[in-house]
Amino acid sequence: LPENGNVMDRKNAKMWMARRAKTKSKFPGYLDHIVAGGQPAGLSLIENVVKECLEEAGIPPELTKKGIQPAGAISYESYGGKFKDDGEGVMSR
Repeated sequence: LPENGNVMDRKNAKMWMARRAKTKSKFPGYLDHIVAGGQPAGLSLIENVVKECLEEAGIPPELTKKGIQPAGAISYESYGGKFKDDGEGVMSR
């Protein structure tokens, strides 16, 4: 099984949630992605999610396809200001 991803207990599938190391310069100790990646030309959004889940977290395609659903747009945010290294400050989009 992957270090980040899905595991089974006796009855249920469970998913590990990634947490950034406390030694990271950006947002130490915060929850993080277990799957991420750019959108390449030639793949649909769903095809790319299936590919990235397998590549980065070892989540089998059949499990990804079973649980995935469109959720809208995703926007990335950046932080600035005096306390940005502590995860506080001004948010810009």
